[in-house]
Amino acid sequence: MGEYCAGVVFFRWPSFNESMTAEPDEVLAAAGAAPPAGKPVTLRVVDERCAVVYCADLYLTNTPALQAAPIRYTIESSTELEYFLPDDKTPARMTAPGRVELTLPPWCGRTQLHIGRAVTAKRAQYTLKAMP
Repeated sequence: MGEYCAGVVFFRWPSFNESMTAEPDEVLAAAGAAPPAGKPVTLRVVDERCAVVYCADLYLTNTPALQAAPIRYTIESSTELEYFLPDDKTPARMTAPGRVELTLPPWCGRTQLHIGRAVTAKRAQYTLKAMP
């Protein structure tokens, strides 16, 4: 390989629905070629266009993958939830008619997480809040 090559880093561009991939800036940060980016944790809401009710898949993005302590989040809905279907093995639960709570365990290793599907009678807006 020669004296100027210390190693090889390989990555490919992920598609929008892949959750176990690293983005280019994450690869550079892991390789030590760039400082880790401090992206804010966001909630992505995908309207699933259900026939009779309003349903949305909720995704948590930019979560700290290697956090040493558990992190708690609350998702508030602008209208009451009819029900909430958490994704398999996702530690989320409906705690009030318009609230879902999620606790990420330490070292969860995921920067994107499908939380589950929220179903409402009327169209809803969702907000994400970090809990202390």
